[in-house]
Amino acid sequence: MIRKGLIILSFLFVMSAQSQNITVDSRTYSSQELIENILIDSNCISNVTVTNTVGGDFNGTDRSYGFFDATGTTFPFQSGLVLSTGRLTNVQGPNTSLSDDDAPNWTGDPDLEMALQESNTINATILEFDFTSVANQISFRYIFASEEYQEGDPNTCQYSDLFGFLIRPVSQTDYTNIALVPGTQTPVKVTTVHP
Repeated sequence: MIRKGLIILSFLFVMSAQSQNITVDSRTYSSQELIENILIDSNCISNVTVTNTVGGDFNGTDRSYGFFDATGTTFPFQSGLVLSTGRLTNVQGPNTSLSDDDAPNWTGDPDLEMALQESNTINATILEFDFTSVANQISFRYIFASEEYQEGDPNTCQYSDLFGFLIRPVSQTDYTNIALVPGTQTPVKVTTVHP
């Protein structure tokens, strides 16, 4: 069995010049349903079990993770799982101002810090799950977006939202980050991914 930790520290805000926006839903699907039916939804993977869920809880009215639907928009994915370092309701856009959402006791993640060689992270949204793969290879499509990308702001090169897709066999303790800049061993984060 392979244990996969999905740890994403990113703002996924869609800036839209058109009137279409994605919609988000933090309440309809459980963590198990989001992983098993939305993220994976494949006959090549079985025995999916969510083992840990961490994220911002905004007084029971919103979370930092959930489902998104982009039907009828130009967004590259029609629907899927979204994780954020802020309120999920702010993800749907349009993003016209900087938001800095925080929830009580919302800390970082030591596994992500170790894998990406960062420290002092905060607002980690984490979905960890175990699964068994029938195939010898797996892949996931994702988009990394962040409010840290601010034109003309010198902090863009100093502070960074992070993204990690950490995987390890259940018999091991060290993770491998498979969220890398294509063709490199460079982790995906604001300070490493620029236009």
